[in-house]
Amino acid sequence: MPVLEERFPRLHYVRFKSEDERARFNHSIAADLGVEPIDYSH
Repeated sequence: MPVLEERFPRLHYVRFKSEDERARFNHSIAADLGVEPIDYSH
């Protein structure tokens, strides 16, 4: 997934620096997998 390549070679975990970054990863990974993004609003 291209968005995860930004973190290479440190892929043992993904720690988000902001809510904007978390949302960007959420939408990008969902698009790559062909699923809906996770709704964190609950």
